[in-house]
Amino acid sequence: MPLDKIAADALIYAGGAAFSALVSSGNNAWSASENRKSSESISRLNRDSSEEIARLSRKHSAELQYNQLKFSVLQQRENQEFQRELAELNHERAKEIEAFRAQVNFAINQKNLDFQKWRFEQEKKIQYDILQLQQDFQRDLTQIQHQNALIQMRERLREDKSPIANLASDLLENSFAHGIMPLKVLLAPPSLDYDPSSGKPYQASYEGFLSKEIEQFLHQGYLNSKQYPVQLLDKAWESNKRGGGSALQALHAQLKSIPILVLESEIPLGELNFRAGYWSGGDVSYTQATILSGQSVADLLNNSAKKRALEWEITRQKLQSLGKDEAYIKNMGGVNEENLQIFYKELAEKEELEKHGIDTSNLPIGKEYKITDQDYKSFYEYLAVWHCLVIGLYADILFLGNSWENTPLLPSLIPYLLEKYKNHSFLTSEFWQMGISTVVKAYGQFYDTLKSDAPSCLPEIRMKLALSLANLPSEYQYLALEQGNKAFSDWLRANDAPSDKVFDLDNDADCQLLKRIIYQEDKPFLESLKLLLEKVKDADGVDGSQSAGINSLLAGWQLLNRFGNIPHLPALGEPMVVDEKLKSSKPNPADNFTEMLPGDLALEMVAIPAGEFMMGSDGYDDLKHDYYLQYIPDHDAASPIHKVKVPAFHIGKYPITQAQYEAVMGNNPSFNPGKNYYNTYKDTHKNHPVEQVNWNMAQEFCQKLSEITGKKYQLPTESQWEYACRAGTTTKYFFGEKHQYLQKYGHINIFQHFSFIDKKNNQFCEIFVLYPKSSGFDIDEDGRTVSYIGEYKKISYTLQTGQCKSNPWGLYDLLGNVWEWCQDDWVDGYHGHPSDGSAMNTESNVKVVRGGCFESSQNDCCSFSRSSRDINIADKTLGFRVVCVP
Repeated sequence: MPLDKIAADALIYAGGAAFSALVSSGNNAWSASENRKSSESISRLNRDSSEEIARLSRKHSAELQYNQLKFSVLQQRENQEFQRELAELNHERAKEIEAFRAQVNFAINQKNLDFQKWRFEQEKKIQYDILQLQQDFQRDLTQIQHQNALIQMRERLREDKSPIANLASDLLENSFAHGIMPLKVLLAPPSLDYDPSSGKPYQASYEGFLSKEIEQFLHQGYLNSKQYPVQLLDKAWESNKRGGGSALQALHAQLKSIPILVLESEIPLGELNFRAGYWSGGDVSYTQATILSGQSVADLLNNSAKKRALEWEITRQKLQSLGKDEAYIKNMGGVNEENLQIFYKELAEKEELEKHGIDTSNLPIGKEYKITDQDYKSFYEYLAVWHCLVIGLYADILFLGNSWENTPLLPSLIPYLLEKYKNHSFLTSEFWQMGISTVVKAYGQFYDTLKSDAPSCLPEIRMKLALSLANLPSEYQYLALEQGNKAFSDWLRANDAPSDKVFDLDNDADCQLLKRIIYQEDKPFLESLKLLLEKVKDADGVDGSQSAGINSLLAGWQLLNRFGNIPHLPALGEPMVVDEKLKSSKPNPADNFTEMLPGDLALEMVAIPAGEFMMGSDGYDDLKHDYYLQYIPDHDAASPIHKVKVPAFHIGKYPITQAQYEAVMGNNPSFNPGKNYYNTYKDTHKNHPVEQVNWNMAQEFCQKLSEITGKKYQLPTESQWEYACRAGTTTKYFFGEKHQYLQKYGHINIFQHFSFIDKKNNQFCEIFVLYPKSSGFDIDEDGRTVSYIGEYKKISYTLQTGQCKSNPWGLYDLLGNVWEWCQDDWVDGYHGHPSDGSAMNTESNVKVVRGGCFESSQNDCCSFSRSSRDINIADKTLGFRVVCVP
């Protein structure tokens, strides 16, 4: 091999080795550099990863803490909400339990009060019966005594010492000619056969005149009366034989079996004494009463003469004005002219003494006047009036004792006496005030004897006197009001209430007391009180304070009556029993059924079991304000509460919808043909309750549905509707007492009530404001969506059925949405209402509607609330549901 090639190869080999070494060294350096870079990168990545992990860990920890905190807050909020709802529920349940307890206690107390009132009515009937038995016994005893006395009289001749001219046997024989023994009146008048002023003989006799005056009075009511028979026996008393107590004793021994009134008057030493001796038939003794005593007859006659003289003075002045001379005037005046001159002398003497400071009030200055027949006539008229008043008083007391159904007759005859003697010398207004008040006081004392014997009868008996006195002229009608107030106090006392009570209708306790003591059986007495106040409203001397108690009772009665809040008592003679427990059962869902209508529409029917319930209400808590009636006009119609037994039936789960109505009848009365969006309306309202339906249209639907299905469909009776609505509850609403929950169960407005006193006009004012709805959306009457945010939104259209909660028996839309027609004719109140669940039928064109509508307030949606509509009314608030009966 050539050297140069070997050298070249060697050189190449040496260069390759050097290059390899160089490459290897470069590689090693690069590897070291890369390793260093890689190590730094790894370190950096590790550091970055650690930082990221730490960051993520911090973030996750923060998020975890946030979520834990959020969860804790939410859990705490939920717990608070739960606790609040639980507390509210417990509070509501506690209130319901307390209300139930109060209701039970009230029912127990009411039963006790009902029993007391029932016992009062029973006692009143028994007391009337006892009084009647006493009267019958006295009448029988009197007749026996009368017969025995008559037998004795027939066997004896008339004795010369008898104080009467009649045979006693004659009086006895005629006593029963009229069925009721009459009161026989014997007169023993004074004999005025001398002039009391002069002592000179005066031969005129006035007994006949006195008898004539009395007979004219008796002809106004007592004479020949069947209820108040009175016989006047004039000129029968022989005063020259015997008088006073001895005469009464002798007469009573002979005639004690018949009622006798002896009126004896005498004038010893010129003073008038007037006495009455009396006994009713069968009395073992007689009574004597002095009516007048020591009244100077001379003064009476002189006063009569003086009065006529003063009347002549007026005539005398007129004659003088006509130019008549004194001789003519004195001749015309006669005795009156003489008496006038005597009066002038008396007046002049009095003025002369008083001029010198002498008090003449107690000096006997009065002159003796010339007495004429006219003065004696005035005296006997004066005496006749006293006789008439005493006869009327004793006759009334006698015949009231015979029958408490009688009304005092004398007060109705007093106007006759007032008119007849209106210009009388002695019978001044002061006399009439004294005389009439004395008579009324005697009546009152007689009635007071019944307070212990027959307290339950006393109010009605006294009211008859009050109404009789109310016919007097206005200046005496205050006496009628006095007796009316006594009757009012008697009634309160008989009902265990304070006798001077004035009811305050703003006081709940007084309102409750009124509810407890007023019953339908009190209506005649209360109406008599009302009539009394009407008669005496313009009486002289009578103001509102004197009738405050009666007015407060009548105001309370009127208020309770408007609310239909006055119960009946059991019929007299029937036992008072406590109602047995109401029989009821729970509905069985297996008994429900679904009726398929044309077009495969379902009509769901819910089974309602047979049972009993208390229908109606005692009214609202706000009974003390009768002006609530202008806002709650139908509330007075739901009482009295009464028990109703209802047979089993089925009722619609919902009101009849527009689609169901159209499927059966072929038309939809709810749709307004003038609208151009029929399809939209039909789709959005098909499940709304049908509206614009009158009562006859609802009846036609039931008839057509019955023909289609072969079952008996009809409108619910009012009893069926309330029974199904209550679903075994007894509260104001089927969900409780508070109306604030109403919109959960019905499509209806809720109003808030505010009241205040307008002091300027002295009026009670009220405002009703809608409660605000919470934010949300709704569908208007044309099917369009509308939204609202916490606004005061009044509902003005129906809502699809089934959107609110059901009642305990699974029925929807019972409250609000549309009023629902019932079968029943409208009657204000439940008096005479069927107790078997059937409909009230009076052939009226006004029917009952129930449940309220979307425009109603909470007051229309109580389980017992009811209203009425004419059968021809069809508007957007009226619909119906159906029932199916066997």
